[in-house]
Amino acid sequence: MDTQNIKKIILLIKKKNSSGFELLYQHYFRFLFSVAYSILNNEEDCYDVIQSVMMRLYMLDERLFPSDHELSWLKTVVKNEALMKLRKEKNTVPLEMVFEFPVQEQRIKNFVDMEQFHALTSTLNEKQRKVVTMKLLGDMTHREISECLSIPIRTVQ
Repeated sequence: MDTQNIKKIILLIKKKNSSGFELLYQHYFRFLFSVAYSILNNEEDCYDVIQSVMMRLYMLDERLFPSDHELSWLKTVVKNEALMKLRKEKNTVPLEMVFEFPVQEQRIKNFVDMEQFHALTSTLNEKQRKVVTMKLLGDMTHREISECLSIPIRTVQ
């Protein structure tokens, strides 16, 4: 993943430029999804988390944006949002039962056959599942996965 690209995108988002959000969604959707999926293991919840992250980024004070390591920061934001979703999930009613609203349609199914993915990962332990999720759904390199999970690159490979 291109660090210059994410720097430019974060700068646009920081200035509340809508093209920054579009570029983030276009170029980093798979990354965002894989981080959320590694925690939630639920496709629909991942879409909710990604939408919540986008809203948080829009409302975030520009002084709170990082000046370096933007991708790691974004991973942490998504991870924290996914963990908050897990905590809140116990006492909520599904959104479909309350009301429906239009959402931009970009499903991970366009990229990956989820049934095959679930079959592939069902026998793996949690660490292995996270690595495979980040590789297949996030389209991340071994080095990026190693840095994100703080494990040796040989372990990732």
